[in-house]
Amino acid sequence: MDGGVNTIRPLLIAFIALFLEVPTFACAMVKQQVIEDINQADFIVSANVEKYELVQHPEYKNAEFALFTIKIDRSFKGNLAGIQHVRWHNSTFGLPQTRPNPQLILLAGNFSSDSDEGLPQIYPLQVFQISCSSAFIFPYDRQYEEQVWRAVNGLISWDTLEDALYAEPVFSPAISSGSTPTESVIGRENQNDDYESNFGGVFSILAAVISSGFFAYFGFRLFGPTRRDA
Repeated sequence: MDGGVNTIRPLLIAFIALFLEVPTFACAMVKQQVIEDINQADFIVSANVEKYELVQHPEYKNAEFALFTIKIDRSFKGNLAGIQHVRWHNSTFGLPQTRPNPQLILLAGNFSSDSDEGLPQIYPLQVFQISCSSAFIFPYDRQYEEQVWRAVNGLISWDTLEDALYAEPVFSPAISSGSTPTESVIGRENQNDDYESNFGGVFSILAAVISSGFFAYFGFRLFGPTRRDA
């Protein structure tokens, strides 16, 4: 009986490890962007992209984030003006290597919290992005200025702007370093409607299984049956 329990114990440890490890890796499924979620952002602006660069994270080695230097064209929400710096991690999909295609963009973002590893003090503005979905960065044309203002103020639905916001890619897929380009990168019309698992998701599951195997092995060594001398 004890042998059976000792055999099952490492398997239980493996399953526990699997559930603990999966969330730490890339998303297994890409979520379709819901344009109405933009209302959750702290600020929404149209802006000229003055500079786009990849910056090494000050706290973590071999980690980087993208930094937009933008000149505010119009602040629809959040009362921003002048030159601003907005950071973007995009950890699920990876970061494009070069600046956006359009010079003028519509960008939604948040004011960062103190939990962001020291970065709020340096770059307090962050691109708004729902977990496992694409960032709220869109091509922008001033002819839609009135519609954007009305959508921000709840007078019309954001759905009426979908054709304009997804009309062209913000970043070219050829220069994206991510595992799967997202709507704001290549345009919604180019996405798989079924949003099947991407390579990053498969990798995360495999990594979780491997790591759980290590947990199982060491769990067996620590808690498994001990050798008894004859």
